[in-house]
Amino acid sequence: MMGAREHYGLPRLLQRLGRLGELVTDVWNPLGRRGESLGAQLPLSLRRFLQRHHDDIPNDIVASIPSTLLLDPRFNPLRQRLGITRLHTAQARWFAKRVAGRDELHGGCITFCAAAQEILERYRAAGKTAILDAYDPGEPAARIVARERERRPNWECGARHDHEPLWDRRRHEYALADAIIVNSRWTEKCLIDTGVPAEKLHVVPLFYEGATGIVGAPFNPRHAPLRVLWVGHVSLHKGIAYLLEAVSRMPHGACEIDIVGGVSIAPEIVAKVGDNVHFHGLVSRDEVARFYRQADVFILPTLSDGFAITQLEAHAHGVPVIVTPRAGDVVVPNETGLIVEPESVEAIEAALSWCIDHREALASMRSACAARVADFSLAAVAKRLDSVLSEIETGF
Repeated sequence: MMGAREHYGLPRLLQRLGRLGELVTDVWNPLGRRGESLGAQLPLSLRRFLQRHHDDIPNDIVASIPSTLLLDPRFNPLRQRLGITRLHTAQARWFAKRVAGRDELHGGCITFCAAAQEILERYRAAGKTAILDAYDPGEPAARIVARERERRPNWECGARHDHEPLWDRRRHEYALADAIIVNSRWTEKCLIDTGVPAEKLHVVPLFYEGATGIVGAPFNPRHAPLRVLWVGHVSLHKGIAYLLEAVSRMPHGACEIDIVGGVSIAPEIVAKVGDNVHFHGLVSRDEVARFYRQADVFILPTLSDGFAITQLEAHAHGVPVIVTPRAGDVVVPNETGLIVEPESVEAIEAALSWCIDHREALASMRSACAARVADFSLAAVAKRLDSVLSEIETGF
């Protein structure tokens, strides 16, 4: 795997199940926390690589291919000329070819999309089980976001990228894989829309390891503003335009919106929001916890997320969630939150109004929210993965 996706979530699950024969990755810090301490004075871009380790995975089953970093768009001088997507695709191909070229073959492999094609080809040719982990909804979701950007051309900062080389590679990988693990029913639907046979797909959600059973602020009486929290990147992709418009339609003083996270929205858009919308930018983890503790409800009106872990973070703090069905299967409707129609100002306005008018019902969801998190524990998700792997008839 390239990177430390979900901090080595899938390899850790496999290790817990006794199914991890070897982890092949791009960068690994064998010194662990001691290596992080030794590199404390390095630039942040380099310190991040020292976080590439985990106590659950022993060094003796890890192999790294650090030459992959030569094509990393963050460091490559050809970034401007070639574009980020082309460099990402080249980097993924480089890594996959070197993994596929190694002498050792295991009984089967699980590899992440985009950096998988050559690995899948090698295992298939050897008659071994080849599994792909498709960690996001891919091309259909990208089209949804592209349409939103066309509707709102002046909303976002930053360059746009042509992802077609990446999608072409992924289509080959979908075809090669014996089975594909996805993190939600939304991701499953998107891959089916791409042409992947439904029988190839197996849903295994992400797991959550933060503190659980935390109940946030006490019941907020109806006459006080509803405290609404957003945590995560602020972009069209996440549905920020729909939230801002919905809030602008509501009576003054009905709600206070705290938005925590990096902002990709143009400054002139941010400058126009009402005085009840507060952009806090990036804050410390302790500050994020404080925002959760004081929130009545968490909102994520995303256009598309494979699996938004912030829902579980909110639930762990006892906070109900308003979310679209395109973010992973966490919220139990009317028990731990509300599910709203995607790309709908009216749906968000109605959900917020319901929360304002039903404060006691909203507050009563808190204990169910905290309990729901147990369904996404490391042990629970490992059990689900074990069942899926048994279904696939792996050689692990």
